[in-house]
Amino acid sequence: MIPCPKCGAQNQIGAIFCRGCGEKLNLEELKPEKVKAAAKKQVGSNFNVFALIKNLIMLGILLGLLGVLAGLFLTPSMPSVDVTDKARRSAAIKLKQYQQGLIRGMTLTEAEVNAMAEDIFELTPKGIEKTKEEALAAGESKMMAVGITVDLLDDNRIKIILKQQHIKRDFIRYYSVIIGKVAVKNGHLTFEPEEAYQGKIPLSMADYTFDIVKERFHTFYRENQVFTSLIGSIKSIKITDNKLVLSGGMRPQAVAPVNGNSSPRRRRRRR
Repeated sequence: MIPCPKCGAQNQIGAIFCRGCGEKLNLEELKPEKVKAAAKKQVGSNFNVFALIKNLIMLGILLGLLGVLAGLFLTPSMPSVDVTDKARRSAAIKLKQYQQGLIRGMTLTEAEVNAMAEDIFELTPKGIEKTKEEALAAGESKMMAVGITVDLLDDNRIKIILKQQHIKRDFIRYYSVIIGKVAVKNGHLTFEPEEAYQGKIPLSMADYTFDIVKERFHTFYRENQVFTSLIGSIKSIKITDNKLVLSGGMRPQAVAPVNGNSSPRRRRRRR
C-alpha cells in the first residue's frame, strides 16, 4: 500500500494518484530498499506486540505462583474458642475419671475438647517450651507443633487445625487443616477426611499433597499413647449442640501395692 502524502489515505501499489483526494503519489516509496525498510519496520512492530503479550503472560504466571506460595503460609479461618482455666480443669478431671474407669463416657464442650487436646499432645505453653528446649539441646533444626485447634461442626464432622513453627526461626510457620467425619465402625473410631488445606490453599483429595497433610497429622498423634488409648476405648461418638459426646470406657489401671498394705484381690472359691 502507498500512503498519500496529503490526506494519508492508503492506495494500491501501482496507483499514480490518490483515490481519496487526487494528489499525485510519491512513487519513490515503491523502490525495493524502501519497501524492505517498511517491511522490517512492520515486522519489528509486530515483534514488539508479541513480546509484550508474552511478558504479560509470564508476569501473570509469576504472580499466580507467588500468590499460591503466599497462600500456603497464610493463617486459615480460625474458630473463636476461648480455652479458659476453668475449661482446662474440667477437661482434666473428666479425662482422669474416664481413664480410671470411674465414668463410662464424657460430654465435652468445644473449649474442653481444645483444652484436652492441648493437654494430651503437650501443646500448653509449658509443654511447647519444654519440647523446644529439648529439641534445641539435641541440636535439632526442624518444624514442631506449637498449637492445635478443634472446631466441632455439624453432621459429626470436625475441623482440626495444626500449627507448626520452626524451632530456630519463629517467622517460619504454617497451618495444616483437615476436615472430616468421625464415626465408630466395627468397634473402632474412624476419621474419614473430606477436605484438606495448607494455609488457605485447598488441596485436592486425589493430589499427593493431600497425602502429605494426612501423614503430617498421623505422625503427630500415632506415637501418643494417651491419645491412642483414648480413641481405642470409644464405642460411640456424637456431636450435638456444639458438644462432643463420647461413650465407651477404659479399664481401670491396676494400682501397685504400697508397702504390702494394700488389700489383696479376692480369690474365687474353688468348687
